[in-house]
Formats: sequence, structure tokens, C-alpha cells
Amino acid sequence: MKIAKKYFLIAFTFVLAVTLTACNLKSTSNPETILNKTIENTKKIKSGESSKTSIAEMVTDNSTPKSETKIVTTFTTDPAVYKISGTVSSDNVGDNNYKEDIYLKDDTAYVKKSTSSDWTKSSNPTVTSQYDYIKDNIFPQKVLEAYKKNAKDFKVTEENGNYVLTYSGTDNSKFKEIITAVLNSTRNADEQEDLYKDIDPKELQIKYVVTKDFTPVRSETKFSFSANNLTFIGTINTDYSKINSVNEVSLPDETKNAVEVTG
Repeated sequence: MKIAKKYFLIAFTFVLAVTLTACNLKSTSNPETILNKTIENTKKIKSGESSKTSIAEMVTDNSTPKSETKIVTTFTTDPAVYKISGTVSSDNVGDNNYKEDIYLKDDTAYVKKSTSSDWTKSSNPTVTSQYDYIKDNIFPQKVLEAYKKNAKDFKVTEENGNYVLTYSGTDNSKFKEIITAVLNSTRNADEQEDLYKDIDPKELQIKYVVTKDFTPVRSETKFSFSANNLTFIGTINTDYSKINSVNEVSLPDETKNAVEVTG
């Protein structure tokens, strides 16, 4: 009897452990749980690198002009130093490979443009605030919050040991908030805050990849919307690397001779 009771307890313990593990996996694999934990984790990240490529197309009767922006940001938060390398190409401008190298440190912006061989610097908030949208949207909190509000419409799978959250839909009553948050995350400081308020969203596809410890790996977003009788198509892809592995972001020696500008 004692032996039977012993084996019963062992079997019961095993079943309980399996059940609890399954429940834990189910809970962890819940889209809202993953997004909640990712949001909290991104607030604690101290350094890293993001590489974002944004492509925008405007569909007209005669053509579909396209512009592409690539921004690579390397950062530390203590001290707060950011290195930003940006390239813009467009069908609408003669110089289709405009570049800027930017360093942000001690409330000062150091900038070198492809149109000049000189570095400039400015501590004027009017100048430095132009780059806030880049700093603030390495891990775009408003976008992630919009994801979380629509978490029930996301699907979760696993790929290469990571969680993959996907969303695909055409019901603009559900995803307008997400598209607006995504567009605002790319909005320059000098653009009006309600710039995208009256857009008519058409389609949205999202693929968001995070590790099992809720660190972002890659974000893919494709969307379309209409405004002012025109249709716009956009893709924004971001890769994350060197998370909490960047020890220092050093300014190049040339910035020591940067020309001061006031505005």
C-alpha cells in the first residue's frame, strides 16, 4: 500500500509539473503578455544599435515616386550619447543620396551633412529637438502600446528560438491607431502633431520578433493609406543588435573644431 501511495504521489507530482509548465508556456505565449514584458524590458535597455529602413511610395495617375530613408543609431543611456547615421534617397530630388552624420551629447548636436565637409554644433533646443523623434523611437513606446491595445488580433509563433508576433488586417476601424502611431514615430519635430489624423488606412501587416527574454530583434511593418485623394504605401523595417553591449559612443576628433550655429 505504501509503495502504491508512493508511486501515486510521484505520478501526481509529475502531472502537476507538466500542467503548470503548460499553463506557464500558454501564459508566456500570450501576445499581450509578450508585449507587456517587452515594453518593460525596452525601458531598461542601456545601450544598443538599431538599423531602420523606411520606404515610402506615393501612387499617382502617372507615376509612383519613391523615397527611402536609412537610419542607423548607436547609443548609450548613461551617459546619454547617440550616434545617428542617416541616408535619404528620393526620386524627386537631384541629390538622391543625401547623408547626415549626427552625434548627440550633453544637449548638443554635432552634425555633418553630405553637402558640406565641415562639422557644425548647436545647443539651441530648436536644433537639438529635431532629433528627439529618433532618440525617442529606437524602441517606439507608443507603437508598442498600440500593439498591446490590439493584442487579441496578433498571432504568436516561434522561429529560431524567438517569439514572432504577426498581425494582418484590412479593418481600418481596428488598426488606424497603430498606423498613426507608426507614422508619428517617424515624424520630425517640426511637423504638425496631427499630421496623420485624417488618413484613411487601407492595409496593415506587422511582424515583430523578440527573444525569449523579451528583447526586440526585428520589426517589419507594411501599410497603406489614402489622404487628399492620393494613396501612400510604406514599409518600415528595423533590426536591433548589440543590446546592452555598447560600452561607449565616442565623438570623432573632427567635432572638436565644429562650427557653432545658433539655429
